[in-house]
Amino acid sequence: MTTSNRSLPVPYSPAPPPAGEQGLSRAVWDELYSIQQALIELDKPTAMSVRTRLDFGVTTAASWQRILVGGTPSLERPGGVWDSTTGTYTCAQEGYYQFICTAGIWSFTTPATKEYFAGLRGTLTPSSGAPRIEYAFDGGIDSVPLTCLMVLFVQMRKGDQVFFDATIVHATKTGTVDTTFTLQVVRTSSL
Repeated sequence: MTTSNRSLPVPYSPAPPPAGEQGLSRAVWDELYSIQQALIELDKPTAMSVRTRLDFGVTTAASWQRILVGGTPSLERPGGVWDSTTGTYTCAQEGYYQFICTAGIWSFTTPATKEYFAGLRGTLTPSSGAPRIEYAFDGGIDSVPLTCLMVLFVQMRKGDQVFFDATIVHATKTGTVDTTFTLQVVRTSSL
């Protein structure tokens, strides 16, 4: 440290860190634990991606069907958050999450050149409280492929669940159409 004729040097000697749990308060231990968890999370963000392609039912009135059942994630971190038998995502770590669900409907094999629409319904079922339901719709002519997109940004707690349903409604046709469903999940930050 440099000195001048106007100041005197002030010696700085920090105290040694406390040894053992006796020297730290509960608040300090809690803060150290929070820092440890944040450092662990930096290297392992929560993320998942799952995709299915199938012949999806087309009706003349809205009929919601669960999607992504049987889908195997191409990315699932941490493991065990996706239940392929029910098409349900279960939150493993609280935070803010972004869900991007798409339905890609290929053009009808025998188009009637009629209008149709596709809908996605996302349901967030918290571990306590009432479910939150969101909808997204898009429409077009059956001779042209269509993409319906839903983006959810939600606060989740451990144990909360999210699942998606879809419907395809045509003016005159029933049957099935080749459809690809994709779900991407990422935890954007802690609470």
